[in-house]
Amino acid sequence: MSNAHIAILILMGLAFIVWAVLWFRALFKLKRIADQRRQEAGRGYFSGMGVTFLVFAEFLTAPEHRKDRNRVGIATGAVFAIIILQLVMLH
Repeated sequence: MSNAHIAILILMGLAFIVWAVLWFRALFKLKRIADQRRQEAGRGYFSGMGVTFLVFAEFLTAPEHRKDRNRVGIATGAVFAIIILQLVMLH
């Protein structure tokens, strides 16, 4: 395995770790918001699933989630860019 292969694999691994951390942070934040709204509405976990779906849908459009959306989008773009770089450089 050449040094280029090793460098690309390390870069891809680091990008994936960053991507995963950002997604998990966003998902836990959304779950926390959904749990608070469910408790305020007096609903149980399963009867309040609609609230959870609404909060997750708000992630796509709400201005307060723009920072998280942008971070996840950039990380996703970086992962795809590294995959394309690997295909172009190493094959």
